[in-house]
Amino acid sequence: MDWSDLLNWDEYSKLLIGLLALTEPFGTLPVLLGLTEKFSLPEKKIIVSIATVTYIITLLIFSYIGFYILNLFGITIGAFKIAGGILILFYALNMMGLIRLPSSGDSPKTGNISTVGIVPIGIPLLAGPGAISAIVIYASAHEGIPHKLLVNAVILSVALIVFLVFRSALVLGPKIGQTGTMVLNKVMGLILAAISIEFILDGIIAHFPQLMSIHG
Repeated sequence: MDWSDLLNWDEYSKLLIGLLALTEPFGTLPVLLGLTEKFSLPEKKIIVSIATVTYIITLLIFSYIGFYILNLFGITIGAFKIAGGILILFYALNMMGLIRLPSSGDSPKTGNISTVGIVPIGIPLLAGPGAISAIVIYASAHEGIPHKLLVNAVILSVALIVFLVFRSALVLGPKIGQTGTMVLNKVMGLILAAISIEFILDGIIAHFPQLMSIHG
């Protein structure tokens, strides 16, 4: 595949929005502030940097080897799309307040700067099962390095947004409005729910190609 084959930029826009919703930088701000409360401002900045790098490395690795991991366990992309879509749907319902999922931030952990930055903030708070599933699905949609590089560019773009949001939060802190965060989470949750349904439908079509005429 060359660059001329990758003309459907909506696919990468959808990944950008979906991955941003799954990473949920605004929704995880209270957890970030709680986990880093005992650290100084310079230490908090280091933690944010470590968490962002952890997020990038994790998703980049899965964008390249995720497909091979599925093959190792004999899992088809279609089945993974259905499973990933259901998982992401639960995240979306959680963001909209319709259900409540267990959070890694419910019980704040203590540790040094590196430990907190990598776990639980980098993994699984940012690079959680939903984000990893989305990357594996999208990265496996096409073959070739150009597609992988575009997926990687999306990962880096989302990571930059997360980094800027987190660094701003360290300064703004309590000034961040809870109402604004709640509204944003619900909107992103609705978008994420639509993306998850697309995953599920694509996975079903992969197993039942005759349904392609229905889901165009």
